[in-house]
Amino acid sequence: MAVSATLLATIATTVLPLGSASAEGYEHSFDATVDTVLVNRYGGITISGTLDCTAAVADAYGGAENIQANTTVFVSKSWVATQYVGRGKVVTASYDSGIASVCYTNDPAIMSWEGYSEAPWPWSTQYAYPVGGTQWVYSSTGKFSAGPVHVELTIESDPLTIGADTHYFYDFSGWNVRATKVR
Repeated sequence: MAVSATLLATIATTVLPLGSASAEGYEHSFDATVDTVLVNRYGGITISGTLDCTAAVADAYGGAENIQANTTVFVSKSWVATQYVGRGKVVTASYDSGIASVCYTNDPAIMSWEGYSEAPWPWSTQYAYPVGGTQWVYSSTGKFSAGPVHVELTIESDPLTIGADTHYFYDFSGWNVRATKVR
């Protein structure tokens, strides 16, 4: 049984009406962000951000010049969102994504398919079909609303084997997010 390195990264930021700031966490040369937390009028929540493990891949290969052609690293994201409402109520929801997102690639086919030519690569809570459709996650403990949300992001990479070595890429950091209400 393969043992994977997983990481609990708590990521968040404040979404502003005229722009946004991005929260970032770094560990082992991995960069993950949560740029947006949205809540719909029914209390569903969706989260999105970016991923970049370029430096970690370069480290694994012993330098960017040694990376093999058409190398692509995918990661799966799982998250838990927690919102405290008043003194005694807590709204929570979680999502385990079976849809892997790119955190590194130098494969032109993947780059054109994703619509980006370089990192950081986007990730979001999304449906498998239609591809890219927004996935709203609902809580069994109540409805999310605009305001502070604590997000714990777990990122697990597919193994990247270089010679006899297997590499996993991960990040560990934490902030709080301000959710924006969407109608």
